[in-house]
Amino acid sequence: GDSSKEDELVDFEGSCWDAVMLVGLKTKSGESLVSTFDVCLSIFLCLVNLFMTLVFILAVTSSMSSNPISEEARYGAIHQRLLKNHHWSHVDFINLRTKAGKMCDGKVFNDLNNFYSDIDTYIHPDEAIPGTGIRLGGSLIASVAIVIWLLSSTTALRRIADLAWAIYSLEPRRSNGSAIEEEDGEYFVTHMTGLRKAALLIGICLPRLILMGCLMIFGGVYLADTLAIPDMIMNAAALEIVKDIDEYLFNAIMSKRISGLVESVKYKYIVTIPSGGIRKHINDSGPVFMRLMVIGITFVVLTTNVLSHFEETVVEFDKFVCGFDQDFTWTDHPITGMPMFTSLDSLNESEPTSAEKLSCFFQARYFMLLTRSGVIDMDVAPRHKNNGAMSNDTLIDFIRGESPNCHKEGEAHNDATCPNVGMGAMIHFQSMDSDEFYRGPDCIDFDIHVKVLSETCKEDDYASSFFALQNGSYRMSCADFESVCTCPVEKDPGMPCNQTEYEPVMEEYGVDFTWITTISHICPKTCGLCMSQDSSTGPEGPDPNMALPPAPAPEPADAAPAPGESDAGGDSGGATDSGGSGSSGGATDSGGSGSS
Repeated sequence: GDSSKEDELVDFEGSCWDAVMLVGLKTKSGESLVSTFDVCLSIFLCLVNLFMTLVFILAVTSSMSSNPISEEARYGAIHQRLLKNHHWSHVDFINLRTKAGKMCDGKVFNDLNNFYSDIDTYIHPDEAIPGTGIRLGGSLIASVAIVIWLLSSTTALRRIADLAWAIYSLEPRRSNGSAIEEEDGEYFVTHMTGLRKAALLIGICLPRLILMGCLMIFGGVYLADTLAIPDMIMNAAALEIVKDIDEYLFNAIMSKRISGLVESVKYKYIVTIPSGGIRKHINDSGPVFMRLMVIGITFVVLTTNVLSHFEETVVEFDKFVCGFDQDFTWTDHPITGMPMFTSLDSLNESEPTSAEKLSCFFQARYFMLLTRSGVIDMDVAPRHKNNGAMSNDTLIDFIRGESPNCHKEGEAHNDATCPNVGMGAMIHFQSMDSDEFYRGPDCIDFDIHVKVLSETCKEDDYASSFFALQNGSYRMSCADFESVCTCPVEKDPGMPCNQTEYEPVMEEYGVDFTWITTISHICPKTCGLCMSQDSSTGPEGPDPNMALPPAPAPEPADAAPAPGESDAGGDSGGATDSGGSGSSGGATDSGGSGSS
């Protein structure tokens, strides 16, 4: 009187595992439900499913789930940052940023930056749940993906458990394997021998249960160790595909007759249901709490032991790449070979740095690059569209090499030479040293550069730092700078002028020595630096070997640094290449500039 008995049904589904469970079943007439061929095919598909799932699990435990931020990757990142991204030759003098700072700002385009972009999004997400302020960081999205995967896996585990319990609960039968009742085209298995029960439980249900349990755990690890948020979504979808391989194999290969037959079979057994009291409550709620415990314990284990460790590794890697001081830069001392440091951050200094004083010089160089490439005509450089040089068609033609007066390779040098030369001259420039330049025929005034410089420096942001535009003066050619850059002190042949000897000029014109050196390099003939090859007369201007703050030498496009490799540019293998100083060339990255 305290309980009642009811029939419980467990349906078969379109799966190769369920198809195997039909092996040996016969109708009342003694006819087998499935043919020998279908039996062999079902067993083969189960073995294929087992193999493919094991391959995926092994892949997760070895390579696919290996931490993408390995010890080698961390070493490579800090190696590239220190030896290359902070080096003086890679400083962006246009924006006064090191390459390390630019990469952390998302303004460097290579695979290391893409990798760091995933890290930054994982730790510092831009998106938030509306109205909550909760940021959709990598750990939160990974936790949600893990929960969804655990729910899906638990559904599969529950069905396996239901099948196993149904087999165990079938009425015993002493002979002929199983008893089948047929009704309205459906088959109900009601009795089964102990031997067949043991075979199905040990040979089918137990392997499925172990396989699904392993896939549940390692799939969660796979999601927890995923860095890129888009990859989390793709990986979650991939796990669902792996989980359902048995169904894909069955539906793709088995015949429609077998598919219909499998789905028409049901296990039918009797369950005892308590009529009330604590036993009924336990009977109803016990399985629910058990499933909740499985999901909860698995989630806690995955998040505390895998996800939290992965997040700590990501945060640590972020510090390696973008933590601490991003604004220091260094280069080798020319004599000792040891590093010498400076900082691009002058916010706390009363006087601007030399690089800041020459900011319009670097902007002028970048304007020439934009103009020569044609990019200036697009909307990617709106700031430079206001450059006064843009309205000077003749100047633009000189920069682009379209002027009929442009220097052609093999013709005589002249002061109107545009910055376009032949291939042979370009190769010659790369190997030329300063002494060869100042003694040779290439030592001329570059009036085109002066015009671009003056037009660029007219902008409000730079006018106060460019002495040529102060006090009503307006210099547009090398000849206009002769009184400023020529050494005011009579010197012995071969003796250059130093900063102290230029102090009267600096005071009279309000010019910084850095600008005198810059103008002298652009106008070496007017400023007295050029010497004929057979002349013994030394330079009359500032020391021709006094270098400007050099911008980066042109470098090849950064290659893809796989996590764990040290440097996209190939120079992290040693300090020699990445520690070299920049000299001549064009811009690097999206906003870099080269040296004059």
